[in-house]
Amino acid sequence: MADQEAKAQRVRSLLSAYYTAGADGGAPGQTRSAASIDSAAFDTEAYISNLARALRARARASLFTPLAAQLKKTRLDQLHNKYASMTSEIRALDSDMQARRAGVAPAP
Repeated sequence: MADQEAKAQRVRSLLSAYYTAGADGGAPGQTRSAASIDSAAFDTEAYISNLARALRARARASLFTPLAAQLKKTRLDQLHNKYASMTSEIRALDSDMQARRAGVAPAP
């Protein structure tokens, strides 16, 4: 019983720390009136600036960055050919999957 109460207290503490942390990544439990959306002193510019900074950082770390670089280097006709070959592969795989679901052996 005491173990469950301690666990519940820890969960409440973590949730409280999460929801009271400053928008600038301040330490949990420290609230800043300018960071609270409900506050009259809410700083819209700082909030948007922090949000944009976080989104730019996430975009830099994106898995699609190498793909975007490759797309910039590849000629349009090569991209179109790749698109056509991938489309035919997808259609063939889809046909195979539908045939397997229906219990029919796929065509070679």
